[in-house]
Amino acid sequence: MLKHLFIENYALIDRLDIAFAQGFTAITGETGAGKSILMDALDLVLGKRADTQILSNPDRKCVVEGTFHIANYHLHSFFEETGLDYDHDTVLRREIHPNGKTRAFINDTPVNLTNLKSLGDKLIDIHAQHASTSLQDPGFQLSVVDSYAGLESELSDYQKRYHLWHKNIAYLNELREKERSGRSAYDFKQFLLEELLAAKLSADEQEDLENRQSLLTHAEEIKNGLHRVTEVLGQEERGMITSLADAESTLKKISAYHTGLENVTGRVSSNLIDLKDIYQELSGMMDGLDVNPDELNQVQQRLDMIYRLQRKHQVNTIQELLDIRDSLHAELEEYSSLEEQIVQQEQAIDGLSSDLSSRADRLTKARKTAFPSLEKEIVTRLRHMGMPECQFEIRRQDEAEPGLLGRDVIGFFFNANKGYAPKPLADIASGGELSRVMLSLKSIVSEKTQLPTIVFDEIDNGISGDIAGRVGDVLAAAAERMQVIVITHLPQIAGKATHQYAVYKELVDSITYSQIKLLNQQERVTELAKMIGGKNTSPASVAAARELLEALPEVATE
Repeated sequence: MLKHLFIENYALIDRLDIAFAQGFTAITGETGAGKSILMDALDLVLGKRADTQILSNPDRKCVVEGTFHIANYHLHSFFEETGLDYDHDTVLRREIHPNGKTRAFINDTPVNLTNLKSLGDKLIDIHAQHASTSLQDPGFQLSVVDSYAGLESELSDYQKRYHLWHKNIAYLNELREKERSGRSAYDFKQFLLEELLAAKLSADEQEDLENRQSLLTHAEEIKNGLHRVTEVLGQEERGMITSLADAESTLKKISAYHTGLENVTGRVSSNLIDLKDIYQELSGMMDGLDVNPDELNQVQQRLDMIYRLQRKHQVNTIQELLDIRDSLHAELEEYSSLEEQIVQQEQAIDGLSSDLSSRADRLTKARKTAFPSLEKEIVTRLRHMGMPECQFEIRRQDEAEPGLLGRDVIGFFFNANKGYAPKPLADIASGGELSRVMLSLKSIVSEKTQLPTIVFDEIDNGISGDIAGRVGDVLAAAAERMQVIVITHLPQIAGKATHQYAVYKELVDSITYSQIKLLNQQERVTELAKMIGGKNTSPASVAAARELLEALPEVATE
């Protein structure tokens, strides 16, 4: 239940601190005094969007804080799932800063609006002044039936399967589109793959081929050069090897007489060995340079093929060609498996469709079972509220395919007068009739859902007199099971409340502010008398007010 509401710098409210009690509370006051502003502020703390236009003083932040006693409402799981600290007296707070920034808190922990609204929806149902139009919404009508029949959990499970079914259908369409679009490209990609496979490429062969091509192309020039070098090295009479051998022999003879020549002689001997090795290696190279014109042609053709493939695929290396080959292979394998995937996906969807249909059938059966008793309870409440001849029916039609809410299309049909067939609620022009139908539905659903608090903002639209008193009876009965807060202009409704607040305006430093006061018994008599006879009360209006309150116990102010 709502225990406490604190509002600061919101619209006409500078600062209000209101304590609420269990049971039936009425909020009254003149039109324009600010009663509905209270509900707007409460909406804000429950997750409603806001902007800086609501700031009474644009230089100060707005704060709205609601304290809720939640010990009896099994909400521990919400706090565990969101990682929030649980407290029997939980505080929801909103702050709107002059720069437009807003912040939300649950028990002083910052939260997003989604979490704030999720918790708020579990604590309060606010029925605003013009919300009776939602009665005409088939989705709302179906939600009433489901709440009455206790189908929320079963509907939630159904909707999870429905979303899974839709997700699988979307994936099937994706596979089919991939198969369709891939079909035209398949043959071309297959050709590209076969061409790359036929090339039998290896990662390092391009460098080897280019080196071999260079050697074969310049073989004659290389051979001539090697011939000249080997002649310089190995000519019998004037070659470097012959000359160096003579030098070595001479140095060896004279080094016996000069110890300083031993090192030089060793170096000459070492160079002579190197030159002989070089000569042998170059001679071997020269002998192996017999050019085969066919080999050069084969190397050139292989390189031409590699270059052509690289230009075709716009790459520079064989490794990139190999990567493209592997990618094409994977794409074609995936495409080849698409048909099998499509078949498997179709089978999965068939299974989900069958399960979804069975779940929809169970929902339909449970809803139809609930129709008669729900119709009877609504008629009973409406007859108590001054519609003795009313008729109320719930009609349904089948959807061709199960939708998000099942296979049922629900319609509420109503007529307040005897001798006339029930019509869709959308055809009801009377605001008083709509308000009473809505109150009947809300009071019935509240018994099933065990919501802690319900707020009615001017549910009395279009009713008066004895009917208003009967509406008050329904509200008082609902307040035996939950906290009921009602904003009303009617003394017959306010007189049924256990607690009554009066909203009024006052002028402070030439600025108008809204204030609220919890009334004691005598103040309630005066307030109700004003509601009955106007500002100037009379003995008759005071007597009538006392009569409205005579059955209620004394309520102390805080």
